[in-house]
Amino acid sequence: MGVLVTGFGPYDIGFDKADVNASWEGVQRIDKEGIQAKYGIQMIVQHLPVDYDEVQSKMTELWDEYKDFDLVMHVGLLKNIQGLRLEKQACKESYFFGDCKGCCPVDFEHPLGEKEAVFNTSLDVDGILDEYNSKPPEQLLAEVSEDAGKFLCEYVYFTSLYHSESKRVMFVHVPHEGYSYEQIARGLERFLCEYVYFTSLYHSESKRVMFVHVPHEGYSYEQIARGLERLLEIALKLCMN
Repeated sequence: MGVLVTGFGPYDIGFDKADVNASWEGVQRIDKEGIQAKYGIQMIVQHLPVDYDEVQSKMTELWDEYKDFDLVMHVGLLKNIQGLRLEKQACKESYFFGDCKGCCPVDFEHPLGEKEAVFNTSLDVDGILDEYNSKPPEQLLAEVSEDAGKFLCEYVYFTSLYHSESKRVMFVHVPHEGYSYEQIARGLERFLCEYVYFTSLYHSESKRVMFVHVPHEGYSYEQIARGLERLLEIALKLCMN
């Protein structure tokens, strides 16, 4: 399984600026090695500038190199939110805000896709969100949105939705303040875990899929292994009945 995770760097577009972008700071603090080992996936982490042309160039390179990903998670900053926001769709038009160079796309449209195109993620956003909010890490709640902002966030989201045949792409907006970068990272990790679980449920006709969270401390690895063995034993007996 290949997973691409991106975050944006600092920006100054005149009426708004961020010397430090919480999206990239959060992405950098994701436990990449731990997640790769736990789920057997390859994770590619990419920094993106707040620049339409450079984002288009970098994303084209990534899609040309890897062809497709099992999941793409783009992360961006949105200052007027109190928690995480999971976006459902991205539009081709209305990119009126200039980037760090003061530039907009030609005719304020994304160069890919047909006129007035709107792409939706194929992920079960509402299901993932419900599961996430049932036990939010660091009390960092999330919500769903259908307006990704008509700026670089929506632009990169549209780019990946255009290239991805499976449309297994998500965009997560993170808040500018109120939470530490470590807390944001834990929230992003939770979304990744929920995706892996929902993917297994989606592909399984029988829905005989189990996901078990284990504690970080308090028990030895041997104790955790014995607990997992017991759960597996019970589950196998139930499946045979």
